[in-house]
Amino acid sequence: MIQIIYGKDLFFESVILYTKPSCAVCFITYKIIYKGLRVLFRMMGYVRLAYISKFCRNDDSFKLDLMDILTTSVNHNAQHGITGMLCYGNGCFIQCLEGKKSAVCDLYFKKILKDHRHTSCQLIYFEESAVQLFDQWAMKFAPLNPNLRNFFLENHQNEFDPYLLNSITIGPFIKLLSTQQGWEYYI
Repeated sequence: MIQIIYGKDLFFESVILYTKPSCAVCFITYKIIYKGLRVLFRMMGYVRLAYISKFCRNDDSFKLDLMDILTTSVNHNAQHGITGMLCYGNGCFIQCLEGKKSAVCDLYFKKILKDHRHTSCQLIYFEESAVQLFDQWAMKFAPLNPNLRNFFLENHQNEFDPYLLNSITIGPFIKLLSTQQGWEYYI
C-alpha cells in the first residue's frame, strides 16, 4: 500500500507492506522533507520514482529542448544503469525512472530539480521494485496519445494533466506508460 501526502512542508510519505520470499512481513517507511531537504530512506536495491513538472516555455524552442532532454537522458541513464520513460502533453511532463536507489535519487535531487527548463516539480511516486517496467530503454518518450487521454478522462474526468494523479491512479498510470508505443531509445 502506498500513501502519498501533499503538504507545504511534507513533500512525500510512503508506507509499503510486502512479504519476502521467506514469508516474513516487512514494513518500509520513507519520508522526504522538502523544506529541510532531509531525506530518509530505509531500503536497498532498485527503485521506481515518478515526478511531474511543467515546461517553462511554449515557444519554437520547445522541440529543441525536448530533444536535448531526451539525448541527455539517454546518455546519462545508460552510463548509470537507469531506465525510464518521459511523457509530455499539455505543457506537463511526467517521468518515471528506475534503477539503483543511489543513482535514481542522485539524478532526481542533484540534476532534475535544478533543471531550469521545467518548474513545479513534484515527486509523486517512489517504491522499491524488483521488476523494472522500462528495462529495455535508457529513456523512452511517449507523446500524448488517445490511450493516455482516455485514462485521464476515465479516472479524472479531465484532459491529460499529471497533477491530477493520486495514490489510487498513479500505479495504473505508470503501468499504462510501460505499454505505450513511442519514440524508443534503447540501451
